[in-house]
Amino acid sequence: MNDELIAKTPIGEIVVGIKSDYDYPGIFVELRGEHLNDRFKEGAVRLAWVEYSSDKQCLQTIAYGDGNADDFTHLIEHEHILKTFE
Repeated sequence: MNDELIAKTPIGEIVVGIKSDYDYPGIFVELRGEHLNDRFKEGAVRLAWVEYSSDKQCLQTIAYGDGNADDFTHLIEHEHILKTFE
């Protein structure tokens, strides 16, 4: 079961769903609809992932800012998100 949240916009639907990658659990955000530059996934454009990286043991956001590129344009490793106890 892959539950998704959908927000309708004038250019398509912004969809948020659960990623299925065991090593990188998190969510994906994509734009779905007609007239999109969907060269990497038919009917959708990848926008972002917010995920836990098992390799780096951190929470990260990966943004895909260029619809013509298969690689991400920004990677943010989130800092200071957990309480520290001294």
